[in-house]
Amino acid sequence: ARLTALATFSTGEDQVVVDATDLVTFESSAPGVVAVSGAVAEGLAPGLAGISAALPFADEASPPTLGETLALSVHAAAVKVRELKTVVFTGADWGPPSPATAVALDAVVTPGLQLRNSLTAELQTASVASYALFGDGTWEDVTLEANFTLLGAAARNSLAFTAPAALEVQIGAGSLCGPYLAAEWPVCGAQAASGPGVLMLDMPAPLNATISASKLKITLDGDGASLAPFNVPTVSLLTVAVLFDDGTSQDLTFDDRSVFTLTDAATGAPTALASLTENALTVAPEAVVEGPATGVTITVTFPGAFEKPLTASVTVGIVEFDTLEVRGSPWPASPSAGGAGSDFTTLRTLGCSGVWQRLELRATGTLSDGTFKDSEVFYRQVTYSTDDPAVAAITSEPCYGGNCRGLVAAAQGNVTITGDFAGVTASLPATVSGEAIAIASVSIRDSIGVQATLFGPQGWTEAAEVDVGFADGTSVTVAAEGPNDSSDWLPPEALLSFASSRPNVAAVDGSGVLTLHANLHTTWTLSVEDVCGGQNSDAVDLFANLDPLEHDLDLGYRYTAPLGYLAVGETIEVPVRIRASEVRDLTAFQVIVTFDPALVRVDSDVDCTVGNSWASAFECTTNDPIDEVLIVGSCGLEPASLCASRGLLEVATVVFTAVGEGTNAFETLLLKVKDEATTTL
Repeated sequence: ARLTALATFSTGEDQVVVDATDLVTFESSAPGVVAVSGAVAEGLAPGLAGISAALPFADEASPPTLGETLALSVHAAAVKVRELKTVVFTGADWGPPSPATAVALDAVVTPGLQLRNSLTAELQTASVASYALFGDGTWEDVTLEANFTLLGAAARNSLAFTAPAALEVQIGAGSLCGPYLAAEWPVCGAQAASGPGVLMLDMPAPLNATISASKLKITLDGDGASLAPFNVPTVSLLTVAVLFDDGTSQDLTFDDRSVFTLTDAATGAPTALASLTENALTVAPEAVVEGPATGVTITVTFPGAFEKPLTASVTVGIVEFDTLEVRGSPWPASPSAGGAGSDFTTLRTLGCSGVWQRLELRATGTLSDGTFKDSEVFYRQVTYSTDDPAVAAITSEPCYGGNCRGLVAAAQGNVTITGDFAGVTASLPATVSGEAIAIASVSIRDSIGVQATLFGPQGWTEAAEVDVGFADGTSVTVAAEGPNDSSDWLPPEALLSFASSRPNVAAVDGSGVLTLHANLHTTWTLSVEDVCGGQNSDAVDLFANLDPLEHDLDLGYRYTAPLGYLAVGETIEVPVRIRASEVRDLTAFQVIVTFDPALVRVDSDVDCTVGNSWASAFECTTNDPIDEVLIVGSCGLEPASLCASRGLLEVATVVFTAVGEGTNAFETLLLKVKDEATTTL
């Protein structure tokens, strides 16, 4: 018999009763009649015994006995087993009140527990419990001593014991409802009781099946279609699911009930185009791809698994890299290439230079389903070669990762160019001709300086870039230096001559390199001519504007003309700039600006204001004398970095009024420029 101890706790006013079984020690007054082990009393011989309970206390040798003594009698007469009751359950529900309900300490609560049995899915589990009910109204849990057996083929095909009292729904289980479970309780080698147990399986009916593929187009591993930029996958993963009438679904991708069949997508006949390993579909090495319709249809069935036949299918296309086309294009590429197209394969000498044209190789790759790539992302992956490098070889830009596409001619003759992508090749014939192609046009590019201004410190150099067009519609950009430097292949002087209208302001050498010498209030002209007798020329008007060096001074605008033109009576704001060090702050400066008072004047000191780059002490004196302006600035902050005066600084703005006609030459005298380390006088 199981023993339970209830303890009553009292505050003097309120009481509460709790289960104290785990806190007490039970003791029998007649161990020979009733033995106690933990909370279980076992009868050993006919007679009477008293069972007492005691709470242990650390400071007392003998714990006090609590409450009344329970009298137990042991009889020799046998008690018959009235029934062996067996239940199958998957869970339990608490009855009212629920565990979340709040109760007072002195309340008495009798909870209820309702077993739940709901088996509706494969691999779901349930527990089995068996109780012996005796004729005297007592009962005993004999689950661990009982033997359980499934009755009938339907039950054995749908359920299996995973432990002595644990059932699991098997794959492919059908619905059941009835006494399909038998229980036996053996005692001392003899059957003491037996009884049935009811099994209930409510398996949902299948509605339909689906099969999907992670990729709807695949190719053989290593085929050109698998390479960039096509990047066709080489494996497609299949997923199979069955939807049931209770709204649930089950993944049967790796289930033995799923049977896959591969057929040709075009003919429906069995095919060896692809193979399936578990759920991974791959192209067979011996597969023959025959156009865009090549593919495999994968059908899944479930023979004998469901009462309702289910089937589903999906088609995966199979492609391969099919064709490669190589073409030629003028190089360097130019927007003014004219009528030259993808058939540019004849190289002639450029004007009177004796230098052959160059050709850039491009390509188009096409898959068996018609997908093609013809951009640089594809054709830079192609490897090119010629059959006669002595005539022409693939050795020049454009290159990508060491793989060049530029054809360089060395001698007259014919060559065959071969392109290779993943083992698929294509050829293109090319001719290196001794014929010269005449210059058709020359055009100076708008790439000089800023805002058509040759701008920089005195001695600054910059190369002019010229687009040279030819009679076949091709063109090249020539320059002695810079991003379009062609000097190592086609020097500008081989085709062109250059001239400057103001060489004392901006000079130009034979290769088109400009050198800045001085400021100019108006434009100067850079011109270029064809030296091959074609009478082609071009000219552009440019400005010249010096930028100050460190601890130097500059007046006027930075781009276009420094000052330009002014009508009598008009005014002009003249910025005054000093270039300070890039690493040290300017701490003081003293500047004098002189001018012709018959041409321009400053009305008063109000017309001389501090510039937006100078935030320290500032003083400006005008008309003392009348032909000059004195500008002084100083910063006494410590450390000097607080002056925030590095780099190009606009320290003042002076407003001049034109009072007469003529050309005024402003002159500046930098009396002092000082920073924390250097003083320039």
